[in-house]
Amino acid sequence: MLLYIIVFVVLGAISFAIAIPDVQSQEFTGFGIAAIVVGSIFLLLYILASVFVAFFIKIFVIPAMYIKRISAVEAWKIAWVELHQPNRWSSVLLLLMVLLLSVGAGSIAMFVTCATCCIGALPYVSSVLLLPIAVFFTCYSLCYIQQFGAEWTFFRNMCRFCSYDMQGLEEGHSCPECGKS
Repeated sequence: MLLYIIVFVVLGAISFAIAIPDVQSQEFTGFGIAAIVVGSIFLLLYILASVFVAFFIKIFVIPAMYIKRISAVEAWKIAWVELHQPNRWSSVLLLLMVLLLSVGAGSIAMFVTCATCCIGALPYVSSVLLLPIAVFFTCYSLCYIQQFGAEWTFFRNMCRFCSYDMQGLEEGHSCPECGKS
């Protein structure tokens, strides 16, 4: 977050530096217009980059950290090389799909809040009412990552009693570890 704030302040300082002649003369001329245009372009690019970085961390880096049991820097490298680079356009389509689904989820959240006369906006109540949406988005990204091979599998066939990995065994067989089914 500190990096986000620093970059935001630097972009504002660049725009202000462009507009200094207009500020000193107390007139609105080409320098003011240039400052607004440059600042707007930088701000738009900054917002797009921020959205992509947040998306990449949430969708790729955190699951890579969990599956591989590695640090964030290592997970960033692995996620970039193994997941994103070979599948750039698929990742872009996933980002667009998540944004589209987020609009729908936001609409549902607004409806739930209004339908409950704003009681649904209370901290605990909103967590309970909107939990299915949070679970959906988490599972959606994890299911997307699973398509990249067995080493990226999250939802395995596990024994519900001892958590033994029953991958490869047919459904209904008893667990070789604890003997329960």
